[in-house]
Amino acid sequence: MYNNGNSSKNVTGASVVDGTVETVDIADDAVTADKLANSVNADIGTGVTASTTAGDALPKAGGAMTGAITTNSTFDGVDVATRDGVLTTTTTTANAALPKAGGAMTGAITTNSTFDGVDVATRDGVLTTTTTTANAALPKAGGTMTGTIAGFTSTGIDDNATSTAITIDASNNVGIGQTSTGKKLEVLASNGAVALQRGSGNSQGSAYKFNFLKQLPVVSSGNKIIIPFTNQGSLNSTTICKVMGHSARWNYGDVKGFELTFEVGHLGSLGALNVWNTGGNYSSIAINGMNVEITLGTNYIWGTIADGVFVSLEYMTNHASFSIDEANVRMN
Repeated sequence: MYNNGNSSKNVTGASVVDGTVETVDIADDAVTADKLANSVNADIGTGVTASTTAGDALPKAGGAMTGAITTNSTFDGVDVATRDGVLTTTTTTANAALPKAGGAMTGAITTNSTFDGVDVATRDGVLTTTTTTANAALPKAGGTMTGTIAGFTSTGIDDNATSTAITIDASNNVGIGQTSTGKKLEVLASNGAVALQRGSGNSQGSAYKFNFLKQLPVVSSGNKIIIPFTNQGSLNSTTICKVMGHSARWNYGDVKGFELTFEVGHLGSLGALNVWNTGGNYSSIAINGMNVEITLGTNYIWGTIADGVFVSLEYMTNHASFSIDEANVRMN
């Protein structure tokens, strides 16, 4: 095929070109891979150099590049280098973020506002105070108190004393003034005034019953028990008293026990003394001023030993403050 003019020539069959092909008149869409099977001049507008083969090209359908792609412009309108910088920053931020699904924070969280509407700093202060209070509280399950309960009152037992006032052990034994007891109820009173029971009353007083237990040592003769009464002035009062006693020498062969019951009326002085049910080492009874004196048959002295007696007074009266003066009950 030869043409030295400017007119077009059509090639319809296979042709071999010996020389240079002027491409100015070759239409781009007329160039195919088959037509470029051999090396062609770099002047072809597709950018294929003389050393490029079809096997080195990326098909239009896509594929995998085997080398890096560089550009001083954009891909599909996107500045890849700029977007790469943004992606790097975003990736760093994302890797340092807490997923919405939750996770473990690796550092402290601070805020000058709230979390879900809650002022955490304020709530922390409340929690600290609440925790302190809770740690100082007695659990509902019970525990050991470390201090005194101040201002404690109850409808049952009310103890504001500085020492043990009442003890109830595992066997339900109760000790008052006694920390250990084998009885259902044991009362210890160092002054002898063990128990007081009070019933109803009227304008003349109330029904009182006392129990008094004490050791009375010998002072001189050792043969009298002296029971003093309080002068109540213008108040009429009556006392009924049961007296029992025996030797305070508990390991001695002769216990010298005695008992009697008497009644006495008192106002400004004692009177109307009556005696019932006497026995044992009892001898006689008499009024001496504001005292009732019980004389015993034999004394309670053993040589130089003067232990005296153990005595029990159980008495009833209508005026507790104007009856037997327990603190001064004694032996002569």
